[in-house]
Amino acid sequence: MKVYTYYQDINFKSQDQLLELWKKSWEKRGYEAIVLNRKDAEKSVFYEEFVRKLKSLHEEIANKPLSDYGLSCWIRWLAYSTQPEEKFYVCDYDVINHHFNVTEPDNSLYLLDGDCPCIASGKPSQFYELCLKFIKTTNEYKQQFLKTYQEFNFIQYHDQEFFRISEKIKQMDYIKFSRDRENFLGIPGEGDFWKKKTVHYSHFSCRRFCETKGITHNEEARCDIIKDSLIMNQKDSFLSDCIQNFSPVCGNNIRNADNSLNELGKKLTLIGIKQLTPSIHNFLELIDLKLPKIEKYTEDNGNETSEKIKELFNKHGSDKSTAHDYHLVYSEVFEKLNKTDPINILEIGIGSQNPSIPSRMCKLFKVGGSHKAYKEYFPNAQVFGADIDKDTLFSEDRIKTSYVDQLDPVTFEEMHKNFNSPAYDLIVEDGLHSFVASLNTLNFALKYIKKGGVIVLEDLNNEGKFWNMIHYLLVANNYNSRLINSNGLMLVICL
Repeated sequence: MKVYTYYQDINFKSQDQLLELWKKSWEKRGYEAIVLNRKDAEKSVFYEEFVRKLKSLHEEIANKPLSDYGLSCWIRWLAYSTQPEEKFYVCDYDVINHHFNVTEPDNSLYLLDGDCPCIASGKPSQFYELCLKFIKTTNEYKQQFLKTYQEFNFIQYHDQEFFRISEKIKQMDYIKFSRDRENFLGIPGEGDFWKKKTVHYSHFSCRRFCETKGITHNEEARCDIIKDSLIMNQKDSFLSDCIQNFSPVCGNNIRNADNSLNELGKKLTLIGIKQLTPSIHNFLELIDLKLPKIEKYTEDNGNETSEKIKELFNKHGSDKSTAHDYHLVYSEVFEKLNKTDPINILEIGIGSQNPSIPSRMCKLFKVGGSHKAYKEYFPNAQVFGADIDKDTLFSEDRIKTSYVDQLDPVTFEEMHKNFNSPAYDLIVEDGLHSFVASLNTLNFALKYIKKGGVIVLEDLNNEGKFWNMIHYLLVANNYNSRLINSNGLMLVICL
């Protein structure tokens, strides 16, 4: 579906930026956004006559010459009339698309914001007929136009004044009108305007908006208002998209015009999410499902191997044997692997110390500490590491690292390719420590772990007992899975 706008360089500032914002907003919603100019209008055989008659009529109605801006308001319709014969939308380039997905236009010539011509739809033949009407109707009803023009105290005679006067004198039966300010077209400063399908960032509305904010109004400020509104729109859309699958199916009263959740919809959905885990546990109890218990490891589980592993973790600055007692579990894990074989070990999480990274490591510990401990314990192992913080990435003999975002499964595959797609003997997750991040890692690990290999997920948050359920599903499907608390919860799966 095409959408056209018209631009004529008449010394307005920052128009390139505004045009780019317009184009991107419509393309994001699936439209082919096209900018026309005066040369497109000049393709019409009616152009010279049209311009001459418009200038004459403007002198008679407004009692002053037609400005370049005023002329551009008229001839844009002639530019639309020279395009291929099909239905399409036309709008000012300050009408930004927030949520208006591709929609088939009406068969009629349609003004979509009442007598304001900021957005419309139609076909080239209809726009050409409209240009003829501009001249014919003004001439036929000139006295009524003059009288109404003076009554409204207009300061110019442009296309918008034509539509307003024509509607008042009942000469608009060839055009359909609609105006939906509740859902379709928003105005800056009026409520949550960015939630509307489209928003008209006109000079007038943006000037008024700037005054309420104590901001100097200019074209740059108008572009800033648009950019800020698009960011607000993205935030609302992101939250709505995240919780959409948990939302009630109960009609339009919980949704905005773009089908995103309104405040009532978000409230009901978040209440449902909060109650999800307790409801699942009530269900499991009612069907008498017994979730496997968590094993508890203490120093009584220690041995010579665990002490050696603890020594290596501490030597290289890992927190696995200080903040936790994971060496007690790794002694059993390492004994399942042949120490001298050329095995492949992957650990997600290298140990960022960047304060802006959500799951960072205390500065008492060192970046890549666990990886270096694996390298020393297994003399022929190739060790791989991955992290979302690119500043942690490093390489040295038998250690390679790559970027990964645990909340984006695609990056796991990209990481795997960067490592030349090996099969792994041991995969350890010590990264973001959110349920989904760890589950994404487990999904990846189950695809690429070797037969006889081991998967370890560390520092699991089990408040909702989600990991009890994952553990149960694994055991029910004949996986050798264990949940172990060793001063920190771990899921260990031996293949």
